[in-house]
Amino acid sequence: MDEQLRRLADIEAIRQLAARYAATVDRRDYDGFADCFTEGAEWTGPSGRRLGRAQIVARTRAAVDHLRCTQHLVSNFEIALDGDRAAMTSYF
Repeated sequence: MDEQLRRLADIEAIRQLAARYAATVDRRDYDGFADCFTEGAEWTGPSGRRLGRAQIVARTRAAVDHLRCTQHLVSNFEIALDGDRAAMTSYF
């Protein structure tokens, strides 16, 4: 695959991952949510920094389980690719 096409495919895969993230949180599908992250993932947000899948899932679960329902809308993607690594900033 041509390099530019590969970059576009990678960017779209990251966008789809963000959509899956939002949907799994709203469904309280924590197994599906966990699958959105690698073991070495890092999540940074208003409530602090979480390292690793287990911390990310635990914090998210604690933040939303007491709510009757949630609706996550995802927008304003900034995606930086660097070899086999990527960083995404978005509004949820």
